Amino acid sequence: LLHPSFEEMIIYARGKLPGVWFLLATNGLALFDKRDPGRPARLLAALKECDVSVYVSTHRPEVAGPAVELLLRAGIKVGVNTAFVTSGFDWAGQVEWHGGAAPRSICQYIAQGWATVLQDGAIVNCCMDAHGLYPIGNVNDEVLPGRIDPIPLCTNCHLEVPR
Repeated sequence: LLHPSFEEMIIYARGKLPGVWFLLATNGLALFDKRDPGRPARLLAALKECDVSVYVSTHRPEVAGPAVELLLRAGIKVGVNTAFVTSGFDWAGQVEWHGGAAPRSICQYIAQGWATVLQDGAIVNCCMDAHGLYPIGNVNDEVLPGRIDPIPLCTNCHLEVPR
């Protein structure tokens, strides 16, 4: 959402990948752009047009609540990510965070073959790899289907690597 051409990029990606499920994870801050009041409207229109599901993190409740309401009013599929409260989610040991006692769940990125696109176009196989340390491709290159394998961050992750 931080990229100034995000709306155009999501429309382009949807045209190239019509059958792929698009999920956007956000803390909701970028949905309220005070510098460009028209941007949220353009963003919401693009998300709705491209059938993007949006998960809003609850680690900033003062932003998450209004973000969820805004998305719902726009007719966008919305979910909330409570992992910061209900599990030991600590960005695979990269940040000091609450360590919950919830049972470990299976990493869906590896189990389902999901990937994350970073703002520079790098494709990584883990949402915890926000710095793009383990890229598997780039949106500017032809991406071939392949197996999503564990990366070093998996060692410290609260999620379980599927067998």
